[in-house]
Amino acid sequence: MKATRYESGKRWIEQRHLNRRTRRGTDAAAGRLSGRLLRVCLSFSVGAALSLWGAFGAFGEPLGLSTIDGQTVTSRMGGFVVQVPQEYEVDRTGGSWELSRQLVAQMKSTDQVQVDFAASEVNETDKSYIVNMGLVMPADDGTGTSFNVETLKAELAQSGLDEAAAQSGRITLGTKEYEYLKVDYGKLMADSMRDYLNTAELSDLQKQTVQAYIVQMEKMLVNDFYIRQEGNQIYVLCQTYSADQSDRAAAFLSCLTPYSGIEGWEQTGETGWKYRLADGSFAANCWKQDELGLTYHLDNEGKIQYSAWIQDAGGWKYVDELGHMVTSVTKAVDGVEYTFGADGYMEEGSERPKEEFTLGTLEGNHYTNPWADLTLTFPEEAVVLKGDGSSRTYALVGGEHVDPDDPELSYRVTVDFTEADVELDRFMDVLRQYGSTEGYQVDSSENVELGGHTYRSCRTSTRFADGTSHHSDWYVRQIEDKFVILHFDYYEELKGQADQVYQSIGQ
Repeated sequence: MKATRYESGKRWIEQRHLNRRTRRGTDAAAGRLSGRLLRVCLSFSVGAALSLWGAFGAFGEPLGLSTIDGQTVTSRMGGFVVQVPQEYEVDRTGGSWELSRQLVAQMKSTDQVQVDFAASEVNETDKSYIVNMGLVMPADDGTGTSFNVETLKAELAQSGLDEAAAQSGRITLGTKEYEYLKVDYGKLMADSMRDYLNTAELSDLQKQTVQAYIVQMEKMLVNDFYIRQEGNQIYVLCQTYSADQSDRAAAFLSCLTPYSGIEGWEQTGETGWKYRLADGSFAANCWKQDELGLTYHLDNEGKIQYSAWIQDAGGWKYVDELGHMVTSVTKAVDGVEYTFGADGYMEEGSERPKEEFTLGTLEGNHYTNPWADLTLTFPEEAVVLKGDGSSRTYALVGGEHVDPDDPELSYRVTVDFTEADVELDRFMDVLRQYGSTEGYQVDSSENVELGGHTYRSCRTSTRFADGTSHHSDWYVRQIEDKFVILHFDYYEELKGQADQVYQSIGQ
């Protein structure tokens, strides 16, 4: 697999402060909520999601994973199709719950492990959860120890837990035969704690505390592993759940139906990845998507093309050094910059000589950046500060009362350039997910034209008890391996000033 520039997927999320200013109620009689709470953009939940997406992006070619279509998962490697019940969230990251995302992230311990799918449901009130996930890993990960039932049993013994209490055997799931190991880790750890409780010299209060912890631990964690090896890869169906979800874990397995289809991506040795059709032949002279939505062009021998212009239906598209059709990006090819739309077509007349990256210049309240092909102007009364491009100062910050500690109503506009550690579509997916948290809602998410360029937008807002609102809007486009991010953060009362900046955006 070829490494890509999309390696971590969460650097910007963890470093950049996309400040949503919210009012804190200090005058209940008047109903006015004054002051502001600086909110760091993305917490662990969103960071974990981007981390997973970024890890997927760390492969420049297809992965041969399942296809996910709504609630339907088709896993050629697993040998099954599953129509997942509607109450589950189905993706490759663990859904919208922090707990399920943590569990998926923990199982995906290295870039060698790929998440085939995750079907999750969490009841945060009752601390009840179930996460069903498929994992793909190499049979030889370089450690000399293969992932199998015997290895897991050995780990139990090394941890001081009773391996005899685990259930193991063989079972057919879909069309494939798996070996399995079912381990009630919560009960095993609770039993170990009981042994300690019976021998340790503890006060009555200490014993009560330990006993309460034991009761909680018993309900905590069950892991069922279903493992099979095919060639140089291992497929693992892992069910992780609280003890009260054992019936649902069994019910999920009953949803698996056999799948023996052959269509999909195959790694064919020296010729690399090809796409096998249902009739057994390989696709050629066409476009094909992988499981992550990345699009490749196959030549007349069925091989992926790299760094090539493709004439398609009267227009031109380009596949980069990773074989991906470039979309929604301004990219330099042989010293000339071209802009490509969401459909991959080069925009006619978009070519221009490649510009060197710069943070731009500020003259008075007017900002210019030839690399980003961007100009904007703030109202005269605004405070405008040119930064150094860091997570503290951005490239540019401007507005009124921009200091987070200033209690006055504000509007704040930032211009930020940051590494595109994930692809733009995935970045916007997570931004929209974040946009609907902590009392905010996503008002719109669409393409907008700003200064002669197409930006992806995500506009969010929250409404207060006094009838006013706060808005946090993002506009994003990609140039080469950087995102251009414009963030407008404002109270409704100062929307006019924010709109002046928005309307001033030009080339």
